Amino acid sequence: MVTLEDLHEMWGKDSKIDPTKIKEISLETPILHAKYLKYLSLFKLQYRRKDHQYKTLYQNKKLWYEGHLSKERMDTLGWSYDPYDGLIVNAKTKQMSYYDSDPDLQEAKSSIEYTKVVVEYLEEIIGNLNWRHNTIKNYIELRKFEQQ
Repeated sequence: MVTLEDLHEMWGKDSKIDPTKIKEISLETPILHAKYLKYLSLFKLQYRRKDHQYKTLYQNKKLWYEGHLSKERMDTLGWSYDPYDGLIVNAKTKQMSYYDSDPDLQEAKSSIEYTKVVVEYLEEIIGNLNWRHNTIKNYIELRKFEQQ
């Protein structure tokens, strides 16, 4: 899968408009639009999938921290039978601090946030491509004005 860094590099090249190749650049715009729209749709789907996985993980962690997860399920997930490692934790607020610091939940949340940033970046690229014709038009108008 393409990374955010890959997209930065691609857009760095694709966003350039060579004034000597306005016709080619203009004709290339729909191709670039399709390219980045494809990535956008893939990353939006990935974002939704990761969000669903996070919710499932969170529910399992909640059951685990509250002592309601079966031993069979803990064995399947590879989790210990004691989520608090021998500590006695009763208050809900204390349990919430364990959710916030749980490495599995943090990793899943980070993955969602990364994907969200990629989606937002791709939406910006698509927006730029949607207005690219204006940039080209403005350049042509400027050239006409300079030639007067």
